Amino acid sequence: MNKGIVFILFVFSSFVSLIVNAQSEHNLVLLDNWDVDTLPLVLGATYNDVWGWADGQGNEYAMMGSPERVHFFKIGDDNKLYEIDNFKGGGKTAWRDMKTYKNYCYAVADAVNEGMMIFDLSYLPDSIHKVNQIDVFFSRSHNLFIDEAAGRLYAAGTNTQYNGLIVLDIATNPEEPTLLGAANLPGEYVHDLFVRDNIAYCNSGRNGLYVYDYIDPTSPIALGALQNYPEKGYNHSCWLTDDSQHLVFMDETHNTGVKIADVSDPTDINVTTIFRSKLLAPSDSLSVGHNPLIKGDFLYLSYYHDGIQIYDISDPNNAKRLTYYDTEPLNTSYDDYLGAWGVYPFLPSGRILGSDLNNGLFLLRHDIFPEVVCEDENDEINTIESFCILPNNISEDSYLLIQTTEDVSGNIEVFDMTGKLIRKPMMVNINRFFSYNFNADDLSPGIYFVRLSVGKEQIIRRFYKN
Repeated sequence: MNKGIVFILFVFSSFVSLIVNAQSEHNLVLLDNWDVDTLPLVLGATYNDVWGWADGQGNEYAMMGSPERVHFFKIGDDNKLYEIDNFKGGGKTAWRDMKTYKNYCYAVADAVNEGMMIFDLSYLPDSIHKVNQIDVFFSRSHNLFIDEAAGRLYAAGTNTQYNGLIVLDIATNPEEPTLLGAANLPGEYVHDLFVRDNIAYCNSGRNGLYVYDYIDPTSPIALGALQNYPEKGYNHSCWLTDDSQHLVFMDETHNTGVKIADVSDPTDINVTTIFRSKLLAPSDSLSVGHNPLIKGDFLYLSYYHDGIQIYDISDPNNAKRLTYYDTEPLNTSYDDYLGAWGVYPFLPSGRILGSDLNNGLFLLRHDIFPEVVCEDENDEINTIESFCILPNNISEDSYLLIQTTEDVSGNIEVFDMTGKLIRKPMMVNINRFFSYNFNADDLSPGIYFVRLSVGKEQIIRRFYKN
């Protein structure tokens, strides 16, 4: 091997195996962890939920709750977490929830009378402004869901509408929400929910799962319910697939699995798949999950004791775990409710946020494409001198720059994070130097990989679409 130049190779057989089987585990890479020992404990925990936000200029941020505060972080280009500011809500609680709409963050808390805090994020990266804290609609709320397309905020588990939802208009004036509707529901208490196209999928604890039409927020219509199903527990949280045909929901009860339900007909909801994490099996397999979120064909789970989990649900009837990161590796049983609380997978860079009740904020990366250094002494690397992408973090156009020791022909291919080929192989003739304008207008934000193949030499380079 040419010792003067170390090239990162991607072994083709491993690449094919990884994409076809997608069975690799432990390839969630920890980039950073923020955890301080000066925050108070409530019910044995120091942290709660997490959310993320990107400003459209390549900057990414995280927000996380602690008993007294909402914390805001800048995610650096060096993959480090930097706390920008934190804000006291007014009391101590184990439950905080944050969601974003445009350049605003809305934060609520349960078990304390704080109302809702509203933060303007448009001053970032310099500062964050708390522009309002209102209690006219409620003083306590367990969870929020924001339907961004409709500009509506749904508050669940409030003290003023305990057996229903409060719906607020935040599109007209994000700093001064107005009431659209508040009504009791047949399923009564709503713990958490997901809303799309004015259809609300509501987790109603022991009462089960309910679906409502919220076109008129003053008079919601019950469309269907799932009150009895296998491994039923406390119906806790849910997320809808992109095609709106399936709903993933979780019961916050030991020895209950994650469910995927066919919701294509709300009057006839059926659980089609049940699965769970069992990191402590065979000594203990009574695990309990917490929150699901879906991005494309991937299901991201925050799992008590078992950390941040990622499943491939491209086939909703056959969920396959791809990888995980255990945020609480010293646990020995599933007896209590400790470990990962929240997960956020929607940052444009593809980096993943996770929160753990006692171990703080985690910044992770999914290395579905492992980089392998060639160690075959007979496999000389002589032809490709350099292969780079400029810039690496692109918004529209980028350039692939290739330099070789001789005139050669090669193939260029582009893949997304799942290994799906999104640019057909393109043959290029490289006259010792090659510059190729790569148009990325049609790519969604995320992580992508370019593979250059010249003879037996294959090199992978990563780039980001903002």
